[in-house]
Amino acid sequence: MDIFFIVSMLRNIIVTFFHDAIWVAGFFFLLHKTFVSERLKQFSKYVILVVLASLLLHSVLTSIYLIEV
Repeated sequence: MDIFFIVSMLRNIIVTFFHDAIWVAGFFFLLHKTFVSERLKQFSKYVILVVLASLLLHSVLTSIYLIEV
């Protein structure tokens, strides 16, 4: 592979992931400010991890698909 494609793929992964991750972080920040609950904080930690992991996987797969096409 050419270095241009590798750099382009990494850039697409980073941009896509952080673009979507900001919305997730903002949602849970506002949720914690609205409802003060220790149980909610514990549950949302796991949900945030699962959502961010799936967003990262989605970013990688989308970037690989866009580069190959």
